[in-house]
Parts: sequence; C-alpha cells; structure tokens
Amino acid sequence: MVPLLLTLLVPLVASGPVTKLANPGEFPYVVSIRLSSNNLHFCVGSVIGAHWVLSSAICFTLPNSSKQIVNGTDLIIYSNTIMSGGTIGNLNYGKNLILHPGFVRTPQIIRNDIALIQVKSSFYWWWQNKLGVSTTSPISIGRQILGSDGLSLAWSTLTPDLKKLVSAKLTVFRLSTTASTTNGCTNSDEFICTINKPNDKTCHYEAGAPLITDREKYHKLVGVASHLFNGCQSSPGSFTRVEYFLPWINDVTKLGLRVE
Repeated sequence: MVPLLLTLLVPLVASGPVTKLANPGEFPYVVSIRLSSNNLHFCVGSVIGAHWVLSSAICFTLPNSSKQIVNGTDLIIYSNTIMSGGTIGNLNYGKNLILHPGFVRTPQIIRNDIALIQVKSSFYWWWQNKLGVSTTSPISIGRQILGSDGLSLAWSTLTPDLKKLVSAKLTVFRLSTTASTTNGCTNSDEFICTINKPNDKTCHYEAGAPLITDREKYHKLVGVASHLFNGCQSSPGSFTRVEYFLPWINDVTKLGLRVE
C-alpha cells in the first residue's frame, strides 16, 4: 500500500542564496527511500551505519495514525544520488523496518517520530567499488545549538494549497533553529523547532529529511524532519532530535554511536 504522500512539512526557501541544488556526490549519506513495487520516491533517510538508515516513522504509517502500512522488504534505497527517480545511484534493498516502539501519531500529537531501516547490502561496499573510495563513512551525530542555522535536504515542494510535488533533483536549503516556543512549536529534549529564512516564499517538505550542522569541516546529523505547525511558509517546522534517541538507536543497531 502506498503511503498517502506523507506527512512531514518542513519549511524551506524558495529562492536566493539560501537554496541550491545538490551536486552529485556532495551528500553521500542522504538516501531516497522508495517502494520496490514501482520505484516511487516517498521519503528521505540518512545513512548512519553500514547497513542502517535513519528516517521518520510517519513515512511508513497512515495519516493521523500510528498503524504501519509498509514492511522493510517493500522498500528500496538509493544512495549516492541526487535524483528522485530513475536508476542513477546505488540500489540497496530493505531488510527490516523498525519504528520506535513509543511512536504515536494522532491528529493532536506526534511523539517518538523516528524509524530505522536495515538494508541487505553494506553501503560501504557500494561506495568502495562504485566510487573508488575506501574511507567514506556515514554521517556522524551532532548537537544543535539553538538559534543557529542548519541545512536540510528535500526532493519535494509544497504548493500553497498543500499539495506535494516531487522534484527531480535534491534541493539543499538553509533554515534557522528557534531558541524558544514559536507558533505552537516548543523546543524540547525530543524536538528541534525551525523557521524559514526571511526571504522564504515556499515550503519544501520531506519526511525523514536530515537537519545537519555545517559549522565544522564535516557535516553532523542533529535532526530528522517530522512535521509542520500551522500551515506553511513562515510557520515553524519540527525535527526529531537524534541525540535524544541515541540509546534506542544503539540498542537496535549495536553501532555504538555517540555525539561528536
């Protein structure tokens, strides 16, 4: 069953220097999550280990419901691609899909919005043999400084009437994290609130999209896109805080990840 084109709304820039198209190979940890039955892209994920992708639980449930409607074997994962369709990039097959056991989604509340996909083949094998590199690693985990900027990535645009349009190429956009409660979004141990840059006119949205810091030489993953408050454009978006869920992630994956 196809997820009903999903559910996270992440604010994003429409034009200007805060938005650009990703270059091939620029974000090797970002993956396109698709249905194996029709190669339909519907969510974003981030590679955190040789066989593991981190994404949003709402990608895999009915709207306003916690009911899971796809299994890991229903999924294919494309890494090393900036395309939302076709066969460019490295194809991997889903093996297991694990939603957080405390995940709750109703019209009133979303909690524990995080999921893991285990794939059949090592991402490292693909990178080494296809790209000619042997030291490529997944994105590490970081800590967001509230009030600072971050980057996120999406293949989708949200129209003013809240229809989702999937773009052919991956878009990189800059947004700001808010240091206090803003229009219904409250920073907490579990969530990071974000707002558009001042010249934003449109929303791009993609459940599972990474929120990354780029203050240092290497990108670090701090959030996973979850949902939007009060519509689009200037409304705040909410990212699941990865650091908060590290104990669960490590318990499932045995990766031993830590904040770096």
